[in-house]
Amino acid sequence: LPSVSRFSRRLRTMRFLRLRVLLHRVLVAHGRGDALSFLDGKAMAVGECTTDPDARDGVVTTGRFRKGYKLHARATKAGIIEEYRVTALNEGEAKIARKLVRGVPAGGVVLADANYDAWKLYAAIERKRAWFLAPPKGDAKAESTLRRMPESRRQAVKLWQGHRPLAERAMSARQGIERV
Repeated sequence: LPSVSRFSRRLRTMRFLRLRVLLHRVLVAHGRGDALSFLDGKAMAVGECTTDPDARDGVVTTGRFRKGYKLHARATKAGIIEEYRVTALNEGEAKIARKLVRGVPAGGVVLADANYDAWKLYAAIERKRAWFLAPPKGDAKAESTLRRMPESRRQAVKLWQGHRPLAERAMSARQGIERV
């Protein structure tokens, strides 16, 4: 076996990077049959004295404002991250998620937390002929608001209002994303 220092140098080579990309593609192709996927974001703070010009202010899990980045991911029920993006910490989750749902299969189901409740994301997933469910944010009961929503979001709001225990049971499957 190589020494620790030689091994860490090998990890930084282009050859190893290509191997990691190839391995990711193989794993993603292996898990493609999964119709259930989850969206989530993970804040990654950097040190308070950073001079990193790309790090931006945003809220981390402790509720404090810090500089850093955010990992946005769409993972399958099998625990495979099919698509991801790393952005500045201040990037909105729903906006980035529209890029992450390109590989959602027709008839698939995507679950996310309330940060992803946005009509544009519902519309993007509806165009893929897939289903999306996230707890509604704000006042989604006003008739004028409901008329402007995509049909899939109107159905999701009705599910949350009329059959909340069913919607919560469906969302309990989403807890798997926290372990990916």
